[in-house]
Amino acid sequence: MKHVILLSAPYANVLFAPQAALPSLVGHLKKNGHLVEQFDLNIEHFNNFLQGYTVHCLDGVTLSVSKFRELFYELDLDTLNTLFLEIRNAYFDTVFKNKNEVNLSFGMGWEDINIHQLLDNLKDKDALTNTLLNSGAYHYLKEKPPLIGFSISHSRQFAATLFYCKIIKESLNTKIVLGGIYASYLVYFLNENQLRDLFEYCDCIAFKEGETALNLLTEFYLNGSGCLENIPNLCYLSDSGSIVKHTSHHLENVEELAAPDFTDINFDLYLSPERMIPYQASRGCYWGKCAFCDTNKDDRTNYRKKSPKKVIDDLVSIRDASYYSHIHFTDYAIEPNHFTEIVDEMDKCENFNNVKWSCLLRLSSHFNNDNLISKARKNGCELIDVGIETFNVRLLKMIKKGINVKDIEGNLQIFKKNNIKTLVHMLVGLPSQTADDIRKDMEELIRLSDLIDWVDLARFSLSKPTDMYSEPEKYNIICINEKNQEFTHHQDGEKINYSEIKDIEMNEYRPLIDKVFNTNQLLIAYLKDIGTKGGKI
Repeated sequence: MKHVILLSAPYANVLFAPQAALPSLVGHLKKNGHLVEQFDLNIEHFNNFLQGYTVHCLDGVTLSVSKFRELFYELDLDTLNTLFLEIRNAYFDTVFKNKNEVNLSFGMGWEDINIHQLLDNLKDKDALTNTLLNSGAYHYLKEKPPLIGFSISHSRQFAATLFYCKIIKESLNTKIVLGGIYASYLVYFLNENQLRDLFEYCDCIAFKEGETALNLLTEFYLNGSGCLENIPNLCYLSDSGSIVKHTSHHLENVEELAAPDFTDINFDLYLSPERMIPYQASRGCYWGKCAFCDTNKDDRTNYRKKSPKKVIDDLVSIRDASYYSHIHFTDYAIEPNHFTEIVDEMDKCENFNNVKWSCLLRLSSHFNNDNLISKARKNGCELIDVGIETFNVRLLKMIKKGINVKDIEGNLQIFKKNNIKTLVHMLVGLPSQTADDIRKDMEELIRLSDLIDWVDLARFSLSKPTDMYSEPEKYNIICINEKNQEFTHHQDGEKINYSEIKDIEMNEYRPLIDKVFNTNQLLIAYLKDIGTKGGKI
């Protein structure tokens, strides 16, 4: 009998490669001697949906994941994008009745959530049930392991997670713990009555960092070792009926964490023709000051980084156990000196070769260094994500972005010189951002278009964890309508016209990006671009 079964439910828009959460927990639990298995029910459900799906955009071609991979390098980018959008949207439509009820901004409008009614938005419960019953997970679930864990990384997974919890509780009556980024926000923003309803489906929620909590919880339910009161980062319903939240934040020693374990992962179920893994070289954010960041303050501070040797040792050991060709560093942003140290360690490690990787960086004068970026490229760096958000100096200062405008072009030039692709993230609808500000951002993107490969434009959404929500007057926010997840704001006393901003976004900004940068499905464009190029070149 397994001690723990870890699951991830539909619907997550992560169809090309595994997510980081479950492999990280599995590695830690195995290091502590526990028998554990992980299953991505989202990708299994997607495969069940896709098998035999008739594609409209390809004149009735019958699809499967293997067929998609076969077509990946044959089709041109526009056709491939059209194909993916069709199957992704069709998959979404098989899971939910009403898309508008699925996504909730962190903490906004949550007082109206009825936990039990969320299940009513699931469209085909029989299909979800069949995915669970036909999964390899079901064999282990029937043995009634002491603990079952669900990772929830997005609001879209919440309803299906509850549905699976309901099935497991009714048939197996075993203990269930929820975890993951979204589960943490459930603890932060649901009221006591909502949490009581939630605890009809699960026994506890591990919020914030989960490795130590999950290990101790496994020991508790497996052999009665310890007690719930001493398990950090845990929320549960006590025997007396009160909600208990262990709010002190236990921080993991990242240097002592086990390498993520992908040995249970069936990579053939994912759409990517290349085997990709996520990896986190640090926790927290070394900057941690962005006023628009919707990550909880405890999580965006408390920065800890792994030694460069541990990073490379982990990556080599993962490849020995589960071959991969591409790494995506999932850090909020790799600190500049840490980036240099990791690249140096890659360069001197003979076993780290023929690997491609991508990461997110905050633009900095540190990266105006041709030798550094050239070495990163030689050691497999293919793509760098950069969050610019806006080119407007006033707005950059207001949102506490902490980047210098002159470093934007300098960094982009060096990345381009070394043949490293760039993905630039921009925001529209920031507090006090005027129509003129937006159009100047568009002009600057056109001016720098030779240095930028792709642009990801997101509409700013105000949420409770942000500094902007906590101190709205500092950011020219006049009032906040939580029910509609909207806010009114001004610049120099003149109220910003929301309709005008939205009109510019939809009719000018997004068409410009589509035309100049051909930015549809970024991951598809990136994978298609790198093809089968090697790592060290």
